[in-house]
This record gives sequence, C-alpha cells and structure tokens, in this order.
Amino acid sequence: MLLIMAWVANTVIFSYILEIPQIAPYIVSQIILLLNAIGLIQLFLKEQRNEIERRSDQIAYLTFHNELTGLYNRAYFEKKIQELTKNNDCLPVSLLIGDMNGLKFINDVFGHQEGDNWLKRIAIIIQQSCRQNDIIARWGGDEFAVILPNTDKEKALSIGQKISAACNSNQEEDVFFSISLGVATENDSETDLHKVLTEAERLMYENRLMEGKKARLAFVEALGRLLHKKGYESKEHVERLEALAEEFALVLNLSRENLNNLLQAVNLHDIGKIGISEDIVLKESRLNESEWSVMKKHVEIGYRLAQVSGEFAHLAGVILHHHEWWNGQGYPEGLKGKDIPLLSRIISILHAFDVMTRQQPYKPALTINEALNELSLRAGTQFDPALVPVFIDMISDKILK
Repeated sequence: MLLIMAWVANTVIFSYILEIPQIAPYIVSQIILLLNAIGLIQLFLKEQRNEIERRSDQIAYLTFHNELTGLYNRAYFEKKIQELTKNNDCLPVSLLIGDMNGLKFINDVFGHQEGDNWLKRIAIIIQQSCRQNDIIARWGGDEFAVILPNTDKEKALSIGQKISAACNSNQEEDVFFSISLGVATENDSETDLHKVLTEAERLMYENRLMEGKKARLAFVEALGRLLHKKGYESKEHVERLEALAEEFALVLNLSRENLNNLLQAVNLHDIGKIGISEDIVLKESRLNESEWSVMKKHVEIGYRLAQVSGEFAHLAGVILHHHEWWNGQGYPEGLKGKDIPLLSRIISILHAFDVMTRQQPYKPALTINEALNELSLRAGTQFDPALVPVFIDMISDKILK
C-alpha cells in the first residue's frame, strides 16, 4: 500500500515539476529517486514491524498452547491451578485427567503422523463434550487435563461419561477408540487443589489398569478385522491354518498351553502387514527388491504390536521369527535350526502349505501332492527337517481316509 502511495505521489509531483522549466532534469531525477527510496524504506519498516508482531503473537500463543491440538498446554494448566488456589469464587472445582488408550499401537503400526491425527480427534471430542468456560489442556504425550470451575463431583462425572460416550459414538468399524478418565473435586478452600490433581491422576491410572487389557484386546481384534477387510489376509486362510494347527498339534502331542499359543499365533502372525502399504501387500505381480525389503518389515511391526499389547507379549518372538529358515537364510535375524522358536517353525510349514495349494495372483495353485513334495524338497533348508515328514504323513493319512 505504501509503495502504491509513493508511486502515486511521485507521478503527481513529477507531472508538476515537468511544468516548471527552470528545474534541471538532474534535480528532477534526484527528487524522484529520493521519494522512491523513502517509500521503499517505509514499506520495509512496515513489513518488519508486521513480521515482529506476527512472531510475537506466535510466541505468546505457543507459550500457553499445544501446537498440535490447539488446546492449552501444561504450563498454562499449572498456571491456572496456581490462580485457582487463591480464588474461592470458582468452588467447587473439579479436575478431570484422561489418558488416550492405544496411542502406542497407532504409532507403531501406522506411524506418528496417524498417532497425531488420533490425538487431534480426541482433543476435539473433549472440547465438544466440555463447556465454554472449562479449561482444557494437553497434559502430556497421550494425556489430557480439564479444569471444571463451579462444578461438583456429580456434574464432573457426567462430563466424563459424556466424553466416553462420544468416544464410543466415534468408533469406526475397524478402530477401537477410548480414553481412561479420573475425576476429583475440591469442595472447599481447605482442600489443596494440587492434592485434588494427584487424586484425579491416581483414579485415572487405576481406571487405565482396569480398562487397559480390554482396550488392548479390542484394538488387536480391530486390527485383525481391518487386515481381513483390506484383503491383506483372508479370514478363510486363517481358519484353514487354525484347523491345520489343531491337527498338527495333536500329532506332535503339544501341551494344551502350546496349542492355545499356536492358535493365537496363527491368528496374529501376519498382523504386522497392517502397517505396510496397500500397493505392496496387494500387488498382483512379484515384488521388486525395494518392495520386498518393505514387506519384510511386517514381522517387526507384528512383534512390536504383540509386545505393547501385554496380553500377547509372550507370542512376540513367534510372530517375529515365523519367516526364519532352518539354514539361517530367512528374516529378520537369520536364526537357524532350533534357535528358531518351535511355534514359528510350525507356522512356517502350515502357512507355506496353505499358500502353495491356493491360487496366487502371480502363481497357480499346486496340487496337495505337489505341495507336499515341495515341502519335502525344502526340508533342511527352509523348513525343520524333523517336522516336515510328520506333517506330510498327517496330510497323506488324511487324504487316504
């Protein structure tokens, strides 16, 4: 704007000067240059002032706000706690602490960007469930805190229930979305608000312990459904593996505990594929070297999922090593022989047999006898040479019957 004004002024003055013949052209040009310089300096100073103001506003905003969610941050929350300890006009004051369930799952499977999207979603849910004068903050990594002024315990609990209900209503078919909450209230000036905060935290952690197992199981089940829905692994494939696993476990005389673990591992062995690009998992031709390198990461993703689930942590090693080869040429760690977990060796045989006898996008199905012959040829290289003959006998007997 200043530059335009300077140009207009220059034009007017220049037109006027031209009508005065006594003024030398040199003086005219110098006056014009001076006016232009003044205009440019004013423009530069204006832009600098605007930039300084913008940055000052941004710094002021970030001092008390969380950049990702737009909520207040912990510093502002603690500042308000300090202020409220000296202000009895807001009594009763309730504090609500919430911990989002499943963030580590999301980060491990889909990456931190998707985890950030979940955090933004939960932030919106809390904002929509609370009132305009409630103070909502992102308290930590996956934790949120709310100050509820002039709110008794009953009302605070109803707000917490509203948040939980909103999470449930935001469930997608294949995603489990929840938050563990803790609520505590300061009813009079004699109560230390910091102790109320500690009590709210304690109740939140207590609820998280009770709800955590359920949330983790639900999340793993949701990922399994998503795996089937995306076509990464068919439900029929898993059902066939389960049936083969039960038969093979009986022939091998596995304990009931090992059988249960085997059946669980059969269901989860490829769950890490959920973290691999659809373009790679569903590619109808053979993967190139770069794509294969990415695909092999699914065992590590599955391993991390099992580890953080708690409930399936004991199966993490089985999931990680079900693509190892007897001769050490497999992945991801190149284990060989009996260093490979027994259940991983079993799943390797079951999976290979089922895949070979089913039509693949880039390979026709083998007959059962052809598949058994292939297993026999690979015994001692890819597969356990002691387990393969037992499996072949089991399938052969089944065919005869």
